[in-house]
Parts: sequence; structure tokens; C-alpha cells
Amino acid sequence: MNKSNKSANAPKSILVWPVAVLLMAAASLPLKAEKPESLDLLSLALKDISTLKTSLGTATPVVENGQAVAIDFEFLSSDHYPGVEIPTPDGGWDLSSFVAVEAEIENISGELLLPVLAIANKYNMARYESGVGLLPGKTGILRVKFGYFWGDAVDEIDLQAVDYVRVYIGPNSQGAFLIKSIRAVRN
Repeated sequence: MNKSNKSANAPKSILVWPVAVLLMAAASLPLKAEKPESLDLLSLALKDISTLKTSLGTATPVVENGQAVAIDFEFLSSDHYPGVEIPTPDGGWDLSSFVAVEAEIENISGELLLPVLAIANKYNMARYESGVGLLPGKTGILRVKFGYFWGDAVDEIDLQAVDYVRVYIGPNSQGAFLIKSIRAVRN
């Protein structure tokens, strides 16, 4: 075998060392802990459905694959405000790193409904709230932007101690709605 044949069959040199050095450097970098984009308040509440507080209606968990995924709230006409209050931990939710709370609600009744989402501090009942009109069979997102009550700027509540989260309906309404999600959001 001659020398020209040996060099033709020799493996080509690969730049292994620079690639290996880059991989080792990347592996040693600290991982940045990302905060979640939302906090699912409803799924936390559904872990113990007995802690839901209802007024003038009945809340029933909607179960899929053995797990509660939503709340079916049925109510009769009243002069008051039927609703479901989501339990909060002792001291309330710390929502200070979020900008709003959103609830996905489906109208499963035969009439127009105006569900309302309210968040507050119980000690002074300073609160933010908003609602949306839903035709029968329609789903909507109730968005409560922090600092607003029905679109008007209001005094701040203590976002580090939110201990009141409630979805309710106005007086003289009758029907039912599904609460599909309630979550604190960052955008």
C-alpha cells in the first residue's frame, strides 16, 4: 500500500474538542427558574370540593376520568346574589406577581346570564370585579384586571392576601353555569 492510498482512507478530523467544551460549559450554567404564567385556582379548590361555599344554589363537581375538572352551579331566582366562593388558603392567595384573574364560564341554562367574578380582601371588602353577558350555550372569559371594578379604577386591595374569590349571578336570574377554570394570569 502506498502513502497516497493511506491518506485517502484516513478518517477526516472532526472538531470534537470545541463542541465538547461548549457542551460542558452549557451544562454548568445555572438553570433559570421561570415563574408560571398562571396559577390555576380552580384545580386547587377542586381537590376538596366540600370546601366550596355556595349561596342560594348547588355546586356539583364535573368529573372526567375520576378527577373533578369543573363546577356545575345551579340556582333558582332570588332577590339576592347566588354564587360559589372558591376556598383560599389561610392568609389568602399571594397574587402580587399577577395582573388579573380570569374565569372561563359556560352558560348551560336556557336564558341570558350575567355571571360576575369578584376578588377581594374580606377584612375590608375592597374588591375588584367584572362580568360578561352569556347567551344560552355560550362560553366566555370573565377577566378581573387588578385595580378595576367594572372597568373603573379603584383603590388597591392587598394582593398578597386575596381571601375572597367568588363567581356569582345577579338577582332574579334562574339557571346554571359551568365554571371551567379560574386562574391568576401574568398578561
